[in-house]
Amino acid sequence: MPTDIDCKVIIHDRWFWDMETYLLSLDIKFYDAHSGVLLASGHDRRAAPVLRRDPDFLASELIEAIFPASGGSKNK
Repeated sequence: MPTDIDCKVIIHDRWFWDMETYLLSLDIKFYDAHSGVLLASGHDRRAAPVLRRDPDFLASELIEAIFPASGGSKNK
C-alpha cells in the first residue's frame, strides 16, 4: 500500500435484470489503509420492485448515511 494513502474503499455492487438491468444493492466499506481496521460501512438495497433508483442516487444516499453532512462518521 502506498504510504500516502489513508483509506481503502471496497465497493460491492449487485445488479439484477428484470426487463432492464438495475442496481439491486450496494455495500461500501472504508478501511484504514495500513492497519486494515474497518472505519465505516454501509449497505443500501432497493426497497420494492417499483423503486428503480438511479445508481448515482443510491450511492449518494448511502454515502450520506455513512457520513452525515453534520460531520463525523458512523457505522450503519
